[in-house]
Amino acid sequence: MDDKVYTIKDAAQKANYSERQIRQWCIDGKLTGAYKIAEGRKWLIPESALAALNVSSQGQQKAIAGEIVKQVPYLETTHKQEMRELAGKLINEISLPEIQNSFIVDWKPGPIEYVDSRDHRLFPPIRIAENETISVDIAIEGNLRSHLETGGFSDVIGEIDNWKSGLGQYLRKCHDFSSLPMRKVKVQAKFPDDAVERNEKVGYQKAFFTSACADAIEIAIGNVRESGYWRQINAYSLWNLTRCGKGSIYIANTESEANERQCEHQGLVAGFSETKEAKEIVKVRQDLELITEKIRERLQTFRDMQCACGHCELCPPLTARP
Repeated sequence: MDDKVYTIKDAAQKANYSERQIRQWCIDGKLTGAYKIAEGRKWLIPESALAALNVSSQGQQKAIAGEIVKQVPYLETTHKQEMRELAGKLINEISLPEIQNSFIVDWKPGPIEYVDSRDHRLFPPIRIAENETISVDIAIEGNLRSHLETGGFSDVIGEIDNWKSGLGQYLRKCHDFSSLPMRKVKVQAKFPDDAVERNEKVGYQKAFFTSACADAIEIAIGNVRESGYWRQINAYSLWNLTRCGKGSIYIANTESEANERQCEHQGLVAGFSETKEAKEIVKVRQDLELITEKIRERLQTFRDMQCACGHCELCPPLTARP
């Protein structure tokens, strides 16, 4: 019969250890047979590994891999819960937009608004300044910062600063990739100069270019690209050509014209995917994904600790602790 498996939370409750300790043992390979699922973010521990923990009948001392760990009574407080909730919010914010959302159609000063269809994550607030620089408005709340700094997680603060800078550079590279000067080099004599200024009129829409660039990056990065193009007549008897139902990329007078633009779009995608700029964006995104995962795992470890580590001005004085 198959060995029953437990999540970190269930294993901690069954074995009477903290979730932090169980997670660390999984990482260190001390729980034989423990493995990750869900894109490497969730641990599962077989029951046989928990049985090997050798918990004493009194539950006051435990032994594993030659180490004796003394049980310390755990008391959750509102403040500790708040610190863990703040860490959880950061985990949601430290997340990259989908590739299709990385190419911003309306590049103008103000906040960037986009919707992600994967899991309703809370993406970080991103803003374009008047000088067209990008800022990622993530601030680590003061007390949480103090807990991270004094609790052995100070590296997370520096990593988040690097991640914010890297995300801004990535979005800027995406914008430059789909900018008008580069497009003229690739498709000159095909598009009128004012094509990208048109909106809901017959002709090329801004998304024609940004979606072609986004599709090109999907191909360059090795993702399976959705192949769907939709053509339908709007209220003005014009043909809307859309890419995977994500908005018009071209508005045509006839269906045959829409078909021609679809072929043109597909040709741009194939050409863009082979460019040096596309390969650079892929490298930047892959590096960001590694940093993202590292930060999220560290914050997850902090959040899963039964007793929030570190201290701040709201915590009891250190001299008063046992």
